[in-house]
Amino acid sequence: MRLRLALVLIICAATLVTCKGATSIMLHIDSDMRLGRDIDEVRVTVTVGDDEVGSDSFDLTTDLSLPQSLALTPGSRASGNITIHVAARNNNDDVLVVRRDSRFVDGEERAEEVCLYNSCVGSSDSFCEEGRCREVPADGDADSDGDGDGDIWFDENTERCVTYAAYDESHGWEVEGARILTDSPYEDVITIDMSGLYQLELAVRICDPTNRVLDLADSPSCNGDGGAVDDTTHSAELEIINSYFVVSRSQLAAPSEEAYTFPNFVAPTGCTQQMIYIRDQEVASPTAGFETSSESFLRIDPPTDELGTPDGLWYLAPNKVITGVRWGTGLEQAWLCLW
Repeated sequence: MRLRLALVLIICAATLVTCKGATSIMLHIDSDMRLGRDIDEVRVTVTVGDDEVGSDSFDLTTDLSLPQSLALTPGSRASGNITIHVAARNNNDDVLVVRRDSRFVDGEERAEEVCLYNSCVGSSDSFCEEGRCREVPADGDADSDGDGDGDIWFDENTERCVTYAAYDESHGWEVEGARILTDSPYEDVITIDMSGLYQLELAVRICDPTNRVLDLADSPSCNGDGGAVDDTTHSAELEIINSYFVVSRSQLAAPSEEAYTFPNFVAPTGCTQQMIYIRDQEVASPTAGFETSSESFLRIDPPTDELGTPDGLWYLAPNKVITGVRWGTGLEQAWLCLW
């Protein structure tokens, strides 16, 4: 295929070892649309921030079909964090565009999966925006083990996760990988090492929430509402309090800066499932439909810390604040993916 700017896209057969690269992203694309009728082209564009650093396309009216695997390899302008847009096109018009946020990691081959579903055309469903190959009912209340209790929907595409973990109110934490530690001095609190990573994905199932349902903090001494610690200037917190989603700012925030609040994040009664993406100084929820950022939000690898040693550690507490001085109920299940 054509070489554009700093990005190389190579169409691969799944069995070809030559498609594997030391530093690359393997983009697996599939669709249930009719090739040559519903769509005749797939176009891949990569951006860094607002700048397009690479693009290419393949023609589905020739011998090519779906699924296809493409190897993306970085150049000088496409290293680190990137945004990938995969567009299904017909007669030079976009039929469906799926966005994936990813990153190149030196020496690693990473996998990203995109499904171009016919049912997603014209849809505002956040699942369609993610474009992952999984089945999620319209009400978002999947039942992965078939027992009828509507347990939280898990993303089966865990290859990109450096570490992942699951929480169940009855059994506590189960962790796969070395970046999440369960030996905190506070019961049920986990330590998450985000050093050098891009994003924490957090899925939650919350039923009948009361008070402090969840606390994700920059410091092990955070006790809710952010800012009130003396071991670090990076003391932001992300909380679910009753039905509200709240991001409290760190000590670095100006006095006029108030906490970010999203009301009705979960239902006050019954059960709600939501997805949250937390990055360095950014928070988003594709299911609730918001994205916000601030220099005083949670940090990954801050360069300095006036009160302590800067690090990439976060702390997560279910149904209480980190220090355990405030409690709540309602978090039944949670799932984490670090990448």
